[in-house]
Amino acid sequence: MTREDRPVQKAPEQTAATLIELAHLGSELCAALAPEALKTVLLRQFMELFDPKEFLLAWREPKAVSREPCKVFFSSLTVSTLWPVGAPLPPADYVLNLAKEAKEPLIYALSELNAGNLPPRLKAHAEGALIVLPLRLSGRFCGFAEILLPEELLTNEVLKNAFLAAYACFMAIAIKNSQAFASTNMLAISDDCTTLYNARFLEKCLEDEVSRAVRYDHPLVCLFLDLDYFKLVNDNHGHLNGSYLLQQVAIFIKKFIRRTDIAFRYGGDEFVVLMPETTKHGGQKAAERLLELLKSEVFYTLDKKPLNISASIGVAAFDGQMSGDELLSLADKAMYYVKEHGRGAVKVE
Repeated sequence: MTREDRPVQKAPEQTAATLIELAHLGSELCAALAPEALKTVLLRQFMELFDPKEFLLAWREPKAVSREPCKVFFSSLTVSTLWPVGAPLPPADYVLNLAKEAKEPLIYALSELNAGNLPPRLKAHAEGALIVLPLRLSGRFCGFAEILLPEELLTNEVLKNAFLAAYACFMAIAIKNSQAFASTNMLAISDDCTTLYNARFLEKCLEDEVSRAVRYDHPLVCLFLDLDYFKLVNDNHGHLNGSYLLQQVAIFIKKFIRRTDIAFRYGGDEFVVLMPETTKHGGQKAAERLLELLKSEVFYTLDKKPLNISASIGVAAFDGQMSGDELLSLADKAMYYVKEHGRGAVKVE
């Protein structure tokens, strides 16, 4: 083969620049461990690399056998109105199935695709180019990126398969890392038995909520709840059933409280609920209603034997000056008053 017959190759300087850019993009992605931080980096990189009209990134855990649906991890504003973060994509989604079958990045002009197959998020666009980046880890499909951009940008050097494939690898690794980071953080602040927040996280939340109440001059209430005669459950039914009852009570509390309230397992059979934007009177009414429903609820042992439980509940309202620890201590004091005077009631400090 003569020199003239050899295929034209990129100059070493151009190849080196592309590799440096990829390394920079990858290091940025993988350094953003928190999911929200990663989404901020992705948004900036997408805008710089693709200048997209719309985009969507979907993800599922890359298990060997997974029936778990792909869920939206990140999307542009317009797409998010139809497909908010966490929304599962239907198994028949056209782009999802293209990505599942693809071994490398796909680039289409929308005009090349059958409009009847396109999902609603793409049907609104008469023209443009569609990039589909399959995301894989260890060869297993774990999601895809869908990027819609003006057709004239298809000549961009960035849109070469090798570059896009490498970028997709970095994205997959970064998303997996961010989810592991979020899971680890959740384990650090969650109670193992009930999955409610733990006492360690209560300290931080008390500090945050008290600061917010002071800053905006808003009310704040703390409920301290202790299950009555819980020791008898352990003595009569065993500790496994005791733990199972705690799990059921935690689910009951989570269903009862508002989205703005925060529930914690303080320790043993004690629970705490922080209620922002709640007055002392409102906290008392909420505690009385919680106790009424708790007493009427039927819980069960592991072998389906029914159990009934009551509680002693202390209520304390933030006075505008006390610390978070003082607020908690006041609710704890009120709870102990109930325990010493018959149990199964509510006391407001």
